[in-house]
Amino acid sequence: MSDDPRRAGDMNAQTELLTFNGSDTSDVTLFLQNVKRVAFAQGRQRDDEWLVDYTEISLTGEALRWFHQLDQETARSWRALCDAFLLRFGSTAQAPAPTAAPVPRSNVQHLPSVILPNEIPPDPSQIVLKILLLGDPGVGKSSVLARFLGRWNPALLPTIGVLYETQREKRGGRYFTVHTWDCSGAQQYQAIRSAYHPGTSRLWIVYDITNRTSFENVRTWYRNAQAAGSKGKIILIANKNDLFARRVVSEAEGQALAKDLKGHYKDVSALTNQGCETLRGNGSKVLKFE
Repeated sequence: MSDDPRRAGDMNAQTELLTFNGSDTSDVTLFLQNVKRVAFAQGRQRDDEWLVDYTEISLTGEALRWFHQLDQETARSWRALCDAFLLRFGSTAQAPAPTAAPVPRSNVQHLPSVILPNEIPPDPSQIVLKILLLGDPGVGKSSVLARFLGRWNPALLPTIGVLYETQREKRGGRYFTVHTWDCSGAQQYQAIRSAYHPGTSRLWIVYDITNRTSFENVRTWYRNAQAAGSKGKIILIANKNDLFARRVVSEAEGQALAKDLKGHYKDVSALTNQGCETLRGNGSKVLKFE
């Protein structure tokens, strides 16, 4: 019988842990079915029980190349598996490497990765930028990011864990690689968030102009980021300016806070795209890739 803690309380000592290697693209559906089958035989009902207790995950660099090909139900099960695994055991899964092509948001948001990609440019002509998004739950971080990436979706779901995206493009004869890390604002992910701060080029802290508490918490997000090793330039993003009639945090307050944090202030609406276009480099120089 294995000494793995996931074996504790197992009703069937003969049942071995199911192991999945992320490079095997053809067996993900069968793997999930086997996990469910074993868990069902043990009387497990809740996903956060059966998805973890009988599972080991080993993801390789191939993982992101096949994940977007899964059907919706299988992808949802896989995300739940990865998220539950991460919450229970931390960074015990090998992190997948990013692919050369962008992967849609819904396809990567729950991958169990706390290991950062190699951010050293392969040659002097390439510039790498890492952006980390922070802020209270519900302020619209993922929506702001979707606008920045040009992948707006009005039906975005709350981020669970950490969402990783990457884009590569050429501007003025120079190549840029932009890594973005959208961290859930939920309290239970605090330990996970801390692993993503080192190497940050830009720290985007987002708040909701209709929610004063989210504004007041900006300093806490900033202090936590500094304590975790984030040294990126601060961009304070006031989101939801389309809700001007419900605004409780003025632009002047936001600008003053940004100045106090030695950062830059942006007043935007992810819903209408107002102000979001400047995040791609048409506004303040500090927001440009260069």
